[in-house]
Amino acid sequence: MAESLQSYAARLEVLARDQGLDYFPVQFEEVPSSFMMEVAVYGLPVRMPHWSFGVRYIYQLIQHRMGLSRLFEVVFPGNPGRAYAGNRHNAGFACLNYFARQQGIRFDRKRGLARIGQGEVVGHKVVLARPQTFMNSSGESVSRLVKSFNIEQADLIVIYDDLDLPLGKIRLRSGGSSGGHKGVDSIIAYMNTPDFLRIRVGIGRPGLISNQVGLVEADVIAYVLGDFGPDEKRVMSQVMPQVSEAIRCLLSEGLTVAMNGFN
Repeated sequence: MAESLQSYAARLEVLARDQGLDYFPVQFEEVPSSFMMEVAVYGLPVRMPHWSFGVRYIYQLIQHRMGLSRLFEVVFPGNPGRAYAGNRHNAGFACLNYFARQQGIRFDRKRGLARIGQGEVVGHKVVLARPQTFMNSSGESVSRLVKSFNIEQADLIVIYDDLDLPLGKIRLRSGGSSGGHKGVDSIIAYMNTPDFLRIRVGIGRPGLISNQVGLVEADVIAYVLGDFGPDEKRVMSQVMPQVSEAIRCLLSEGLTVAMNGFN
């Protein structure tokens, strides 16, 4: 029985993942001729000079029609409640709310100890989650949602504040340590792996204060649980659209392209 375009695309995706690639490139001449008519039906040009026929290209055009979209969970660990809403430690929540508004996604359900919203972004189904367990226990909520929605580990995206990045800087990566972030520590512990996608949002470090031994850094806990000042809010208002675009790029183009574009 001849292989379908759907199974062909799925097989190439597996090859890409096995080799750590965002997509598995296939030269035009390698594409089975039996697919040409089907390809034309889905709106792809049948012949194009130097055309590289790969999973990314297939998926962008046929995911909607053939049900091949992946399911991503996008999590912003933070502390729930109005008292924490403006805190630096809740930079992730602020970015989440902006992204959700831009995509028309409402947090209208409760599941896995979180408020969640579901929708579709650049051809992929997404679950946006605001854990209600408080920052340091975020992993319990994240792991429940991953199991509940049967989400692949590689399709978990965690967005959080980072003291060691200057205010307004963002960095994307996969895996690595928590950098001392208790919410990420919790997620790593509950997931039993550090290998998930991250977008870190810089909040900078507290300033220096004078005491009996000289100049020392101000209390970090008080700093992260303090609210953004007016100048910081102006910077964050520019960061949130960047984070939103970084998420879209990560979903549509993969980690390598997103890192090149936003790091």
